Amino acid sequence: MAHIREQCEQVHVHRTVFVTVLEAPIGRLFVGYRDAGIVYLRVDRGEEMHDVSAALEHRLHTSALPAHGEPPAWVREAIALFFSGEQTADAVIDLSDLTDFEREVFGAAARIPRGEVRSYGWLAREVGRPNAARAVGQALANNPIPLLIPCHRVIDCKGRLHRYVYGVELKRRLLELEGYRQEETPADVRTS
Repeated sequence: MAHIREQCEQVHVHRTVFVTVLEAPIGRLFVGYRDAGIVYLRVDRGEEMHDVSAALEHRLHTSALPAHGEPPAWVREAIALFFSGEQTADAVIDLSDLTDFEREVFGAAARIPRGEVRSYGWLAREVGRPNAARAVGQALANNPIPLLIPCHRVIDCKGRLHRYVYGVELKRRLLELEGYRQEETPADVRTS
């Protein structure tokens, strides 16, 4: 389970996010972070840093600046651990800008073991809202930290890879990197 540092504040204080670029097996990643943790992760689709910073500012309603120099070791380590196949339990993720429901959904998604998948219905039941599979899907579609919050491990009730912000092929590739094979559909998906 990913360790999620929640900085739940009633009043959002203006907190600058620094954006860095890291190389990964799937290409370049833009990673947004501040002292409290990683707040944003985006797979590069040919964007420029200023485009990513602007999108981040719009999403989090805060300043986003390019990081100067190397990012902190804990940022690099979180990404390296994900791709090395190790648990990212020590990844410091800051979800303070999100709603309570989003934090619940992302916390449950973070508990899906590497190499396994679950359905949207399973995730809805995990957060105590069994009829909210569609709302769960919407929250996952807006996941600001894909990979570290593994929304790619959530599939539809028929066991199909379904809607991923970076495309179904990348979702399949990520799952294969984690050791999942699509023919291994778990019982909870087949019965959802």
